[in-house]
Amino acid sequence: MITAKWIGKAYGINRRLETTKYGHIYSSRVYKGFKRGLEWVLYGANPQHLTYKCPVRVDIDYTISRQRDIDSLTKPVLDALQNANIILNDSMAVDLRQRKHIKKRGELDEIEIRVQEADDGR
Repeated sequence: MITAKWIGKAYGINRRLETTKYGHIYSSRVYKGFKRGLEWVLYGANPQHLTYKCPVRVDIDYTISRQRDIDSLTKPVLDALQNANIILNDSMAVDLRQRKHIKKRGELDEIEIRVQEADDGR
């Protein structure tokens, strides 16, 4: 099992793209920075460089503000798992469990991620 905890300001896919005044679309700096930070934390939490090549169970605990939705944060977390070489592809996540905890005003967002082999149902 691989466990990692990220602390900072979380940005979901709603903040992924921005547009220049000329209409060109590009990935926003804040979203790329958030995703890169997740990747570094996940990479550091996996010192043996274990890569799951089988279906996995992913547990994610979000500590975020009451108004935030967790669905927009799921994609960057799964992409970070793939980019940190913990899973080969984010389609390998066959069991995804997410929980939202409400943070106190002024506190940073927290994302705790646990990855392990999926149960085969037997």
